[in-house]
Amino acid sequence: LLCTGAHRAFFFPLLVVVVVVVAHGHEQSTMQRALLQQRAVLRAPAARRAFFGGIYDSIASSYKASVAESLNKYGLKYDDVLNEALPSVQEAVARLDPEEKIARDRRMKRAIDLSFKKKGMPEGSDGKPFENYLYDHQQKVQEEQDEREILNRY
Repeated sequence: LLCTGAHRAFFFPLLVVVVVVVAHGHEQSTMQRALLQQRAVLRAPAARRAFFGGIYDSIASSYKASVAESLNKYGLKYDDVLNEALPSVQEAVARLDPEEKIARDRRMKRAIDLSFKKKGMPEGSDGKPFENYLYDHQQKVQEEQDEREILNRY
């Protein structure tokens, strides 16, 4: 059995289990049951959440801080950088109030200008990057699309 690199980490535990099961012959069913029980516990959502929850939360909070720092660098909000190629985002932007639309355009122009100049926002001008202004409109658009899909299904 030739294992190199990343495959070694995957195949080695399997190889150990196979060797132990073959070596002990009559204990095979007990060993298999224990292995299946262990896999069942790890597959359970609550057990997975309990085991990986702390790790996931720490990674999520550090990622959120990184995104907030990047958005604050150019004075943007998270809703400003959503993919406008998506129909729901396009429609939600079209439904914005004129004041919100003007503020969005100004933030985008300022961010482009700062990016070309290779500068960032002045210190102390930290905004609220996760303050949603587009989310409600986008949810309404998505609900309408879902309703249209259900009505057109029959």
